[in-house]
Order: sequence, then C-alpha cells, then structure tokens
Amino acid sequence: MPECGEKVRHPTRDDALAHIKRLVWKNHSAGQSERSVGLAAYPCEHCQMWHVGHQRSTPLVWHYTVVRLLDPILESDALRPPAPRLVFDVNRVPPEVRRRYPDGCLPLSRSFVSRARAQRLPRVLEVPVPGTRFRIRSSHLLAELDALLWFSRDAEWEHSVRITGRPGRENNEIGGGGLLRFGVRASFAKLRWSDYLERNTTPMRMRDALAGLGNPTEWLATDEAIPLNGVHAIEVYYRGHWKPVADVADDEFDRYLAERPAAYAAARESLPLKLEAAGRGDIVALPEMNEAEIIVCEDAWWQGRERLESDHADITALNAAWKALRVSITTGRIDSGCATRSEKQA
Repeated sequence: MPECGEKVRHPTRDDALAHIKRLVWKNHSAGQSERSVGLAAYPCEHCQMWHVGHQRSTPLVWHYTVVRLLDPILESDALRPPAPRLVFDVNRVPPEVRRRYPDGCLPLSRSFVSRARAQRLPRVLEVPVPGTRFRIRSSHLLAELDALLWFSRDAEWEHSVRITGRPGRENNEIGGGGLLRFGVRASFAKLRWSDYLERNTTPMRMRDALAGLGNPTEWLATDEAIPLNGVHAIEVYYRGHWKPVADVADDEFDRYLAERPAAYAAARESLPLKLEAAGRGDIVALPEMNEAEIIVCEDAWWQGRERLESDHADITALNAAWKALRVSITTGRIDSGCATRSEKQA
C-alpha cells in the first residue's frame, strides 16, 4: 500500500476540491468549523492521485519566467520542458534574428536532433534560421538536445534566468513585460544539475561557467510536463512583492510596468552615491536601499560574478558571499511608505 495509506484518492483536483466543500459544510453543520481551517487539495507523490487534508506545509519551488509567456503557457495548460535548441548570443546576430528569438534560443528541427544523436556533431555548427536568409554559427556544445524544465528553491528570484537574452532581473522585467513565477511542490522536480550534465555534453570549463550563473544547489528540474492543475501558485512581481496573478488588475499592472524604466534609471543614479558614502567593499556597511536599488545592486553583483574566469572562481565561496550580501541588503531595505531601519531603531 502506498505511504498515503487509506486517504481518499481523487483522480482530479476538481474532485478533491468538491470533497473539501462537502467537509466544510459537514464541519459547519456540526459546529466544528475550526476543523476546516487549513484543508487543502494536494497531489500525492506516491499514488499520483489527489488527496484532501491538512498537508504539512512545505516550501514551494519556483519556475521563474516573464509575463509575455503567460498566455502560451495558459493555452497549453501545462509547464513544459523546452524543445531541443541551440543557444546563441543575441548580441552577435542580425536584428531580425534577435526579434524572432529574443531569448537567444533557436529551436532545432527533428532531423537535426536525429542526426546529432546518431553521429558526432562538427565542432562548429551552422544552423539556418527558419524564414530568413541567415544562419547561426555556434559551437556544438551550445546545442542543447535534452533541455529540462527548471525550478529554483530561491523564494525571491533566480539569477540564472535570462529569457530576454540579457542577464539581470531588470532586463527580464522590462524586456519580458513583467516577472512571473509558478510554484510547485518539489516532488514534481526530481532531477538535479548533475542529471542535466549527464544528459548534455558539457566540458568542465563550460560546466563551471554555467554554474556561475546561479547557485546549482538550489536548482531542480524535470523532463516531464507539469499540468497547471498541479501548480500551487502563479504570481507576478508587483510593487516590490510577489502577488497572485488574480489579485493584480491588468490596468494597474500596465501602469506599474510603465513606471519601471524610470524607477531603475533613478536607482542607477542614486545607488553609487549611497555606496560611496557608506564605504566601498564592506557588505556589512551597505546603505539602506529602496526596492529598485536592491535589484540594481544584485544585478551588478551577479554580472561581476559572471565575468570571473571559471577556473579562478570558487563557486562555494561565491555562493556564501551571495547569501551574506542578500542578508545585508534585506536588513537595510527601505519599504515604500514605511520608516527606514534607522528611524525604526531611533
């Protein structure tokens, strides 16, 4: 018998939700409404069905993306691993190619994938761009034949995300029409960074460079589609916080996005002055920052990290430094409309 024991098994989430409604009414009729608090429908990793109960609270893992991809995801009714693709530098291709593939990923045809799996690829690939006269010239190591759907344990942002083709949270938000994330139980993402390396030819130097884009210990993945009814949260980043998509009106979100370029521009001007006044090189003495300044500061830290030579970078030490920086920034955050840290302590 599965570890879920004798719990009622529901084939769909809707069936489980109907069960919750019946339980809530039953508890209310018996004068025991408190028993309904915390009831939830959740997918079982053992029997692959849906249960109802007071599930132990476990942190979600997050698939970070951008708002312009929300409609295609909703239409497909699932989060899906990418198709095989060639990764390229968007800054080294003609504007027409960059407009067609702003994330720097060119889908590979089935015939290409079949050939690649049957015989060794040449060191340098030249792949035609459909519908254009252009060809992308790239290393065979950038042909990702077994792409995965990635998640992160980081509950704020995953800095390896670069859907708009450029690094940085600011670039993803401005170029992607806003930041978006999907939260699922970790049981949906059972693969790890080591599984990706086993499936895709990745020399050590390239492996270390990719690991420098984020913190691989926080990465989880799957090679299977996750139906949206298995997603526990769909959220957009709005005015300094992650909020459920349903709680943010479209017109309000559009106004917020229109304000973001100016907010980031102001942050890039004010932040250097604050850092200079606080003293450079000492993360303990970081100044208080507003929300846009924090993002600019974090983006700059990660861009500096990516410029390090992989054979001279101690990833473990860098990840520890990142955690210390995140703690220091969070401690000194200025919330809009609230007192600063020093004002609260006075």
